Amino acid sequence: MDTINEKNTVAEIKVLFEKASDDSLIELLKWEQSHKNRKTLVKFIDSKLKKPKNPKKTSYVYNRKTTLQYEVYRDHIRRVGDISQPKFDSEAENKKQEIWGYEKGYSAFSRNKCNSNRGDHIYGIREHLGKISTDTLWGKIPCTHGENISWKRYTKSDGSIGKLTDNVIDESALQPREQENLGKLRKWSEYCKQRNVTLAYDICPELEQEWSEIICQKLSEIDEACAAAGLRYAQTQIPVRENFN
Repeated sequence: MDTINEKNTVAEIKVLFEKASDDSLIELLKWEQSHKNRKTLVKFIDSKLKKPKNPKKTSYVYNRKTTLQYEVYRDHIRRVGDISQPKFDSEAENKKQEIWGYEKGYSAFSRNKCNSNRGDHIYGIREHLGKISTDTLWGKIPCTHGENISWKRYTKSDGSIGKLTDNVIDESALQPREQENLGKLRKWSEYCKQRNVTLAYDICPELEQEWSEIICQKLSEIDEACAAAGLRYAQTQIPVRENFN
């Protein structure tokens, strides 16, 4: 971005702002503190910053945003968290089966068959604000798709829905099966603590917001580029129609 100084008029700074990259906006926002037309400039900058950064789109490509966000969370944990986790060994597997009461190849909540190497993340990848579950077998409980998440939900005394993984649990409202699951969760958490395992990582909202903005921006670019390529092709090629009758 061009250099800004006290000689620039507000109109000139507005033009510079329109052309500014995300990095250079920081310099502009710092510089405006001492500008003689500060009030006018601040009002203009604020109006720009308040505009939605992630405009709603309806394409199938853009609507994969949630899926990509989920995978970004998993990749992040794999790179900076789970790389330091203790190995999930045979001792851990045996203890897990003992505490949760299942046999290898079966669900921990029924006699339904399922893959013991998969299952529900105890704390979820995006279930708890500011927390991400470990993506290792330490933090996954084998269960079927239908049992996923439902095993830890319960109805509170006030009628609202809570989770056994919440910081505060309304234990007086728990049904016998829910009390049993809570007891298993606490025993497993204690064992993981003894093995120096982290079941959930804290994550700052600012990073989550930055991830969201990056994904939205890139998906929008992909969507627009692919749409433009498709239109160019459609304008120069005669569509081929197959007759199967």
